[in-house]
Amino acid sequence: MDHPLLKEADIVNCIERLSLVVQEENAALESCRVDGIGEYLTIKNERLLELFRILNESSGIEISESAKSKLVSLRSLLEVNLSRLKIHCDAIEFVLAVVRPKQSSIRDFIY
Repeated sequence: MDHPLLKEADIVNCIERLSLVVQEENAALESCRVDGIGEYLTIKNERLLELFRILNESSGIEISESAKSKLVSLRSLLEVNLSRLKIHCDAIEFVLAVVRPKQSSIRDFIY
């Protein structure tokens, strides 16, 4: 079995890597930069899965207050990220709701 301090180092490293990409994605969303959003989502998903795997493998290992604090900070970043993504999804839904009826009336007119 791995040494608990090595496992904690893996957890902290993973949290820091995930935090970085979430911060970058949040900044891109805030400034309405769409270039690279797909890449951010892919990397974020990979790192979320990595963190999930590491935490599952480390169950039963007590982590330091510092590591717990990093997890709390990550959660805050992810909550902001979710909020920003929801704003963009809501905007897409609004545009779709406006465009759909117009598409059907255009088709009706053409045929």
